Amino acid sequence: MCCIKFSRKDLLINHLIVEHDLLDAESKQFHCEKCNYVYGTEMARDKHISKAHPPVDVDEIVEPDANHKARYVKSAMLAGLLAIDFTKARKVGDGNRIILLHKYLLLFFKISNKYKYALYTLHTLAQAKYLLPPHLANDVIHNRFTNTKGLHNSNKEIDREMEHNNRNFKKDVRMFNGKVTKEAIRRSCTSYMATQEVLNQFDKYNNLKKPSGKHKKKDTKEDTMKLANILANEHLFDETRTGSFDAFQKLPENHLQQLILPDTKKWMNENLNKFKNKNVYKQFQTPKTVLNQ
Repeated sequence: MCCIKFSRKDLLINHLIVEHDLLDAESKQFHCEKCNYVYGTEMARDKHISKAHPPVDVDEIVEPDANHKARYVKSAMLAGLLAIDFTKARKVGDGNRIILLHKYLLLFFKISNKYKYALYTLHTLAQAKYLLPPHLANDVIHNRFTNTKGLHNSNKEIDREMEHNNRNFKKDVRMFNGKVTKEAIRRSCTSYMATQEVLNQFDKYNNLKKPSGKHKKKDTKEDTMKLANILANEHLFDETRTGSFDAFQKLPENHLQQLILPDTKKWMNENLNKFKNKNVYKQFQTPKTVLNQ
């Protein structure tokens, strides 16, 4: 007999049945039909079943159909094409296309319950269409990019450029040795561009190259081929999987079909009115909101 101790009687009985076969056949009648585990009491068996094998709701069972894989592929392609279109529009500085894509993104953010992203996107569209006078709306649409290289397809967001500038500013702050004052910050900010120009001219005159700042990707081809050969030697690819996409059987072909249009329009109108009533926009004459544009 072993020296194992148990805090409950049902655990002791189960141990005696499974490990030591000490109880009679009549005590071994409480079997789990799912995993053939034996319990000494009916209560222990039922508790095990409720935890390890909970009943499945019949309504949640989705019968696979022939189109669920195609629906998944279409949804993935739609998201990918939106991302590609947005990237291309950013590179060439096409503000009008960016604003058009914002309309699609707004609906996807709304259906995905990404409230902050949806609200920010709606605010951007409202600035471009309703809240600002034409000359300021033009800045929202077209002055979103900067091109520091003067090359085609090399535009980038002003926010991203500002992040790089902030990084250089933080380097300057570290040299203050903790003596950070408003005057020191003002001097650092106003002298930043001039300092960078002097440094760039110095590097150019002395034929010095500085890091581009790009996040370069390491060449992983050699490692990938080694891994592929190992997997091939293990015959991992001998059996072709069917790709049943069981986790995506409920995926709709078009997510936007799930939008409840009256509720979406109500949400948009409520927030547009909140934007319009902000003091920063009251100084401008705001035209009547037209959601059909």
